[in-house]
Amino acid sequence: TQATGEQLERILVQALDDDWFPEDVIERLIHLKDKTKSYRELLPPQVSVLMPSELMRRHPRDFWSPESEQEIRKAVQRGWQEWIIFLHPAQREAVERDLKGAIRVGGGAGTGKTVVAAHRTAWLATRYPNEPILLTTFTGVLADNLKQRVEQIIGSLYGTRIEVLTLHALARRLFAQQLNRTEAIVEDQNALLEQAIREVNSPYSLAFARPEWETIIDPWQVRDLETYLQIERVGRKMPLQRKQREELWQVFERMWRLLEEHHLTTFSAVCYAVAEYLNQHPEACYRCVVVDEAQDFGPAELTLIRALAPTDLENALFLCADTRQRIYRPAVPWLRFGIDTRGRSYTLRVNYRTTRQIQDFAERVLPEAIEGVQEDETRILSDRPIALMHGVVPEVRGYESREAEMRGLKEWIYRCLNENIQPGEIAIFARSENALKPVETMLRDEVSRERGIQARRLKRDTPPVPHEINYGTAHNAKGLEFRAVAVVQVTAGHFPNYAAIKDVVDTAERKATEDQERQLLYTVCTRARERLYISWSPTTGRSTFLPNR
Repeated sequence: TQATGEQLERILVQALDDDWFPEDVIERLIHLKDKTKSYRELLPPQVSVLMPSELMRRHPRDFWSPESEQEIRKAVQRGWQEWIIFLHPAQREAVERDLKGAIRVGGGAGTGKTVVAAHRTAWLATRYPNEPILLTTFTGVLADNLKQRVEQIIGSLYGTRIEVLTLHALARRLFAQQLNRTEAIVEDQNALLEQAIREVNSPYSLAFARPEWETIIDPWQVRDLETYLQIERVGRKMPLQRKQREELWQVFERMWRLLEEHHLTTFSAVCYAVAEYLNQHPEACYRCVVVDEAQDFGPAELTLIRALAPTDLENALFLCADTRQRIYRPAVPWLRFGIDTRGRSYTLRVNYRTTRQIQDFAERVLPEAIEGVQEDETRILSDRPIALMHGVVPEVRGYESREAEMRGLKEWIYRCLNENIQPGEIAIFARSENALKPVETMLRDEVSRERGIQARRLKRDTPPVPHEINYGTAHNAKGLEFRAVAVVQVTAGHFPNYAAIKDVVDTAERKATEDQERQLLYTVCTRARERLYISWSPTTGRSTFLPNR
């Protein structure tokens, strides 16, 4: 008799809970459930266990054949950073796909999207050795991480035509070098927007106008009232009447003029300008573009990505994304920008990083529904990753005061160190700068003095280092991973962040903001490979995002 998809799902869950089957059997069950391979294709080969040479030939991924004793010694001494570039056969299938048009690789946290992006870049470099290839992502830390992984795969980038840098850095460079533009990118948009509101004597506050500017006007480069009245306000849930748009336009029109008067521009404007240049000068494009963390790029960035490579060529555009980890801006459909991945989407289904216990906890933090970037997003998100590793249940601790919470955090750090978790394998995150201050003080005044261990503040362009404990805000966790992660001050005032929702009056808009805050907490929790520690103290009470026991 044939099992239904639901029956196979139940078998999978039970098998993982009880460690019934080895990894290759689990993968066969996943293929059967998803109908990606036929029953006959998945039948195990009839090979005797008494024939190891045949087993090695049939199952090369399960064996390694060293060529010398020195190679064995080198492998044994390898650290985690070398093992994390290992490419599983299921991931290799995504890496070595030859397709015309844009390709998307999706998958939950820990499924190896970044590894796939690095290997795809290396594979393309061998395929097109004399052509320029771009590997790009969201932050400097992630770009450095990707560059290191590519170099681990192919050696030095010297002599190759591979470029690894953030999309922001690339856009700035092309804006200055190719377009000869000298405007600086505005750093304090709020101050100029407040000035515009004052100068036109607008009845609207900064809290009301800023989301419209950040989500609609600037990302879509709306430059006149007629366009604003007609544009679909993708990403905004609160409807605006025609009169409200007309009144708000006075603010935005003045904002554009203020930018010009100060010889300033926005990053979105830079992206559109560079994209227009590339469309007119195809010789300046890359042969292939690989994008990691693509879920957080908005309209301007996606327009630039589309212009960077000719998507009518084979293997031109390859995007890795997980909509669950979208933490910066609302989702926008990629198809609007000519990025069509329909029929060319690949979902990674096995979580190699995070334990089953951590994955289960983190998934219960997520909102019930998540807006996606393509038509079959619901199906993609329903493909829940299968975590192959088991570990301890995440610790969730409540304390009577902030001071007690810091004492509990310090005890957790020392427990990790006593379990041979190295300082550089530990990270502590908080939602805001304010919530991070007592962590910084405790690490500096107590851990450093008592254990002689320094701490390193993580930022967008400041990567972790091996011998220091890492700490930073939740957004700085993006794309990183550690053996042990603590998230502190997980209260109702920080998750969701009070500053992000306090001025949101529309119910649907507030729900969308809270959902993005949930995705942020999910992203932070899934940075942990083995240990996850959550704490709060009762300033505003425990966050409702935390799952009940």
